[in-house]
Amino acid sequence: TLADGWAYARLYESTRQRNDALPGWLHFYNHHRAHSTIGGQPPVTRLTNLPGHHTYGVVAALTLGVVDTLSDGITTVLTSWETWALVVAVVGGPLLQQAAFQAGALGASLPAVVVGEPVVAAVVGVTVLDERLSTGGAGWALVAVLVAVLVVATIALARASAGAGTESSGGRAP
Repeated sequence: TLADGWAYARLYESTRQRNDALPGWLHFYNHHRAHSTIGGQPPVTRLTNLPGHHTYGVVAALTLGVVDTLSDGITTVLTSWETWALVVAVVGGPLLQQAAFQAGALGASLPAVVVGEPVVAAVVGVTVLDERLSTGGAGWALVAVLVAVLVVATIALARASAGAGTESSGGRAP
């Protein structure tokens, strides 16, 4: 496809002219060209933007780290890695998320957002910020059951959302 659609699709006057045409062709291929293997949709519609959605979980966890450094003074806040990671996540998260919203149906990515944000916040809190959950044997069993229910419900929601999108177009991708 690359050879037929871009490299040899027309006569280029130079290699530079061919190379200059590549970004536009890649954009067309990934954002506009229908692909039969994914229901006539462009590849970009299959992105759920997990990094963009989960930056909010990272923001929640990093905020705790930044707040903990406030009592040490403004210099400590400005020189801590948590502050700058928080800035990147606060700026980058919405940019990534808005790009994903333009890429495809909200129903495809919303279940991942709903589950992912608190999960990522918990993982970052435990692994990076050394937070701990204080519970016993029965508490851990309850946590395991609730996580399993969360996973099953998320999968069901994602399947229902995907099914609703194809049913409205007569069983075909729009």
